[in-house]
Amino acid sequence: MGMDETEINEFLVNYYRAPHPERLPQVLLECTKVAWFLDVSNSVAWYFIARIAQAQPALLRSCEVLFRKIPAARPALLQILKQAGDDRTRGFLETCLQDQRFETVRPEIQSALQPWAPGSVAPLSHPAQTPADLDLLWFEFLATGNTLAVVAIIDALEVPDRIRFKLESWLRAVASEEQSTLFASVKRRWIEERLRKKLAILVDPEHGEVITARDLGCYFAMDGFAVSQERLQKLTSQLPFPISEELTSLAVKAPAKWSLASNAQKHAIVLSTCKSEAAKRTGRSRLALLETVAHAELAQNDLQTAFEALQESLTTNPEERLAQIAKASAEWEILSRLIPAAEAAQSETIAGGRDAARECADATEAARIYRSKLVVTNISRKKPGPGDVSWEVEFGTPAKSRVLQTMWLDDSDVYDEWVTIGREHYRGPAYAPLPYSKVKHTLRLDRNLRAAKYLPFLRELAPASVRRLSHEGAEFVQFEYKDVIRSTSAYLPLLSMADWCRWLLPREWRALGPFAALVSGAVDFRNEFSVQACLWAECSTNRLVKAKLTFEVHPKGRSPEIVELEQFFACYDEPVSVVPPAFQLLQSGPAVHARRVPAGEPLPHKAVNLLPIPWAGLVIFAMLPVLIPYLALYAWIRSVIEAHFGPVDGSNAIWLSSPFIAAAVITSWTKPWIYLFPRLYEWKCSVCQTPVNLEVAQCPTCH
Repeated sequence: MGMDETEINEFLVNYYRAPHPERLPQVLLECTKVAWFLDVSNSVAWYFIARIAQAQPALLRSCEVLFRKIPAARPALLQILKQAGDDRTRGFLETCLQDQRFETVRPEIQSALQPWAPGSVAPLSHPAQTPADLDLLWFEFLATGNTLAVVAIIDALEVPDRIRFKLESWLRAVASEEQSTLFASVKRRWIEERLRKKLAILVDPEHGEVITARDLGCYFAMDGFAVSQERLQKLTSQLPFPISEELTSLAVKAPAKWSLASNAQKHAIVLSTCKSEAAKRTGRSRLALLETVAHAELAQNDLQTAFEALQESLTTNPEERLAQIAKASAEWEILSRLIPAAEAAQSETIAGGRDAARECADATEAARIYRSKLVVTNISRKKPGPGDVSWEVEFGTPAKSRVLQTMWLDDSDVYDEWVTIGREHYRGPAYAPLPYSKVKHTLRLDRNLRAAKYLPFLRELAPASVRRLSHEGAEFVQFEYKDVIRSTSAYLPLLSMADWCRWLLPREWRALGPFAALVSGAVDFRNEFSVQACLWAECSTNRLVKAKLTFEVHPKGRSPEIVELEQFFACYDEPVSVVPPAFQLLQSGPAVHARRVPAGEPLPHKAVNLLPIPWAGLVIFAMLPVLIPYLALYAWIRSVIEAHFGPVDGSNAIWLSSPFIAAAVITSWTKPWIYLFPRLYEWKCSVCQTPVNLEVAQCPTCH
């Protein structure tokens, strides 16, 4: 009974799992009837039979019989005899040279006999350099189940990313040429935006670094796991330089990644090999393996393992990162035991405290990389509860951060993790990119977690005392700020919601502005409160290493509450792993149709206000169109009024607010905020009330 191509493929794919050598003669006969086996110029399927025949002399005899009977199959059968033949095979081929029936393959027979070298094709003996080498390795695996063949295919992923190297070289060249020109920052920004929008590649043009972690060659050449020449040509045409030699490395790397992804879903042993190799390797080959594992597990509905692999892809070198985390944790532990100088056994007051504070600010601001831990705790409670939160952060420039947030609820704690690079935000566990409009609050939180929020303390406020102290073998300088603010005002939490509002505040309020959002869950600013602060800098580097702010709140009718904010800084200028996810498991897109309908009338839009308090939103948006010029005159107007009428109170405050009142009246009639801030409104079709995207020209339901 014959076999069709599907049955032949099934036999080859599963042979290593359940070998049936007695069926091989029949399979070999059926293979001589299929084109892909006979085409030796494009297929190495013959190697599967040859590899088994090396230990099966009976199979060689069957091959010799078929060599006599089937002329069309002689090129493929000769490859088997040449690779697996014994002395008897050699004699058989020498006999064929004298037979006129083999005239058409006589040159190939002579080439096989001179020299006679069975086993000359050894795919495991050298690195794969062509797609044919990859095919040989896969047939080696299918014939024997030897996972060394899979490892050799994985080795092909280690080929250097030449497109990345060339792009980084180009970025460094541009940075060196433009660093002294007037429009250098504008050009760098343009380059960054062009690569992000056209190619979805994140770069740091100032330092000549490609932030995107995945292999750019495979990213250009593959659409998902499928090799696409059209995609390669389209994306490479968007690069600011030509590439040609850089594409040669893709001839093996892209097919290797495709074949691994395909076979990992079919063979459990291939999947386990990819997992074990991913645990051993670093760099972009590790990321490719994690992507293979994640999609294979996702195909098997193992979501937990798939998303674990996605999370691991955020780190290119896990051992290095674990070592850095351990080092930072040890430094944080030492700093947590650092007590104020007033409580220390030995400390000394130093002169020039303001200058020392400014030097600390300059040194801290110059740091490009550091790790930090910030903890907000209500120490009036016996155990952590609502409002208590901690953040462990890795920072890098430009505007890169990886944050692990822990929030305490009544009986448990909740973890959350995200990665932010510029305006690109990826939140776990899916780490799908989120639009800027949805992550503004988180981006503001990221800014508030940085060391930069302490710079106004160090530069603008006068410390009550500056002392030097020793702690566990290191020297520190402590800057103490007493009673930074004593107030019952609610302005701090309100005005800290926007960065520009802080410039309306006095210096001490501006310094505390970034901390309002961090402690808002634990501090009720409607009550009377006071703030004390201590900052520590390491003497050897002048950089900030610890900060502690104490908020003492006096609720009416209740005992005072004390909330502490402690932040530690460690591992300055040491490597951090802040990279975007190397792949996506969930494809994100607009909530409504993003496709333009080719025909139909222009869509009539109707704006629906989404603000919870419409009239409050009306007043706020009425102020915004005149806010920028008004802020420029605010300081001057206030100084004039105070000079002529004394401190600002309720009566002359009307003069200050009059431009806002006029703007509210005008804009409540013209309603410009709908079009100035369209993302704050829900847009619907006025005919069918279907929600529509702003980018859609026609309603998809009506048309």
